[in-house]
Amino acid sequence: MKTVRHSTAVFFRFLAILAVIFAGITAIIPQSTKKDDETLFPVWSDVDMENSADIIALYEKGIIIGGIDGKYGVDEPFSACEAAYAVVNLYEDKKGIDISFPHYNPNQSENYIKRAIKYKLWDESMPCGSEPVSREQMAFSISSLAKDGELLNNAEFLPDEEMYKYADEVIMMYNLGITLDKSIALAYEPDKILTRGEAVKLISMYLEPSERLKIKIPDYAVLETTLNEKMSAWQGDWSLYFEDINTGKTISINSHQVYSASLIKLFVAQTVYQKIADGVMAETETIDNELYKMIIYSDNDAWKYLAKSIGGSYSRGMQEVTKVANVAGFIDTGQFYQGSHKNYNFTSVNDCGMYLRRIINGDIVNEEMSGKILSLLKQQQHVQKIPSGVPDGVTVANKTGELDYMQGDAAIVYAPSGTYILVIIGDSLENAYGQIVKFTDLSKTVYDFLN
Repeated sequence: MKTVRHSTAVFFRFLAILAVIFAGITAIIPQSTKKDDETLFPVWSDVDMENSADIIALYEKGIIIGGIDGKYGVDEPFSACEAAYAVVNLYEDKKGIDISFPHYNPNQSENYIKRAIKYKLWDESMPCGSEPVSREQMAFSISSLAKDGELLNNAEFLPDEEMYKYADEVIMMYNLGITLDKSIALAYEPDKILTRGEAVKLISMYLEPSERLKIKIPDYAVLETTLNEKMSAWQGDWSLYFEDINTGKTISINSHQVYSASLIKLFVAQTVYQKIADGVMAETETIDNELYKMIIYSDNDAWKYLAKSIGGSYSRGMQEVTKVANVAGFIDTGQFYQGSHKNYNFTSVNDCGMYLRRIINGDIVNEEMSGKILSLLKQQQHVQKIPSGVPDGVTVANKTGELDYMQGDAAIVYAPSGTYILVIIGDSLENAYGQIVKFTDLSKTVYDFLN
């Protein structure tokens, strides 16, 4: 009887050990589920419907490896070892060469990279082992695979092209539509680490042309000519700034220092938030309320209150606004002396355009403060100028300015084709109020051109 009990105890201990082993294995191997055809595919908790098809397809082809702890690691860095393994497999499959490494092994990283270098898919200066790769570096590797692809268009590269080590490869990838963003400035940021989810997206686009982004680069020269012809035919001193956030392309027409009117309130808001960030001012309910009124209603009393809050008096406050604006690079903006012992507020379309671009980037004071200003601009109540030139339902964040002889508007337009900035100022005008229709005309011209 004792022997039977002992045997039974041993048996159950054996089952317990098996259960522990099984639990350990399932902790590091992704779960599986059945597709309609009864085949198995892995399921990871961080893989959703949007990216599951690409991840599963590449996993089943042996191009990418699985995850651990039940996750694929969508937001984790894509390592040099994984990247070299993937591109070597893709290259050999494309060339009909016997696959050198049918199974992934992180200990083989050096061999993967040596083979990738041999195939000219890897640069010797690029990372190795578990080191992460950047977006630009992955673009270099995939572009080497895709060099025989059909170009969709010829893109104009960014002004800061020198920041890229592999500029030719990056622009080729963008032209092919193998890109993480329609904005070339955001798609292959050289300092941004590539995630495993982004790597899968790029590889899937390389393998499936139908998944690539269809990028149309407008002929900006045509747009600039059209805008110039319109404004040069009008009475007054007209200037315009345009920037397509998708491509980084800018158009600046006749930008120079002009009367700002209420456009200066953008820079007053910047100064208030700068003082708050510096701990010089407190962000009280009253300050928030005055900022709200100053931006969305263009309330002059709120403007004067905030200027006094900044400097103790309106004049000293505006001197501080000028200083903050100039230090930030807005050299045309602020309160300047113009004879007869009077000070006037000035700005330019370029300064206002750069201001809005930095709002989008989160660079006015900081990301939090930029977001607060942008939120106010989106609630703007003066929408009869640039916003009136776009269809209903298109979000516009803007700030206007007007005097008896001047009209201005600075706007961010969130169009279906992508976000763009448009700033228009008409100065030295006769019947300034009657010129508002021209803002609508220019705004509609830009929107229709891009969309």
